[in-house]
Amino acid sequence: MFFVSLGGINEHGRNCFFFQGEKKSFLFDCGLSEKGECPHFENIDVSKVDYLFLSHSHLDHTGAVKELIKRGFKGIILSSKETMDCINLNYEKSVCLTPLVKRVLDDDITVLPRRSGHCFGSLSFELSAENKKIIYTGDYLENSIFKV
Repeated sequence: MFFVSLGGINEHGRNCFFFQGEKKSFLFDCGLSEKGECPHFENIDVSKVDYLFLSHSHLDHTGAVKELIKRGFKGIILSSKETMDCINLNYEKSVCLTPLVKRVLDDDITVLPRRSGHCFGSLSFELSAENKKIIYTGDYLENSIFKV
């Protein structure tokens, strides 16, 4: 599996992380920088990304989703219902995940979402795909007022 950071490393915001497997590709978060800059979408073919996982509704994790769609993203967006409601995204291929309920996405792809405690509706993801496991937390808070 191949990994590219499209933003979010050594900066606050613009969180966007790309994984390319043999058959499927995944984005985790799609945020804006503090200056309103999008992730480096030019480094990938966004029209071929299969799944976008959104950890929570803050702009540094979701602010560039509409731009991603505008640039040709046609995949499935997955997050909590609370995150979908907060970002007010009208996208027909949206899937709301429930914490601790494993979801089969494809023949050999499953996701187990967990509460991350960062904010209302925030999730972390345990993705199993192509005999690999990816664990993505977005922002995580150990001592949270939100039940983890």
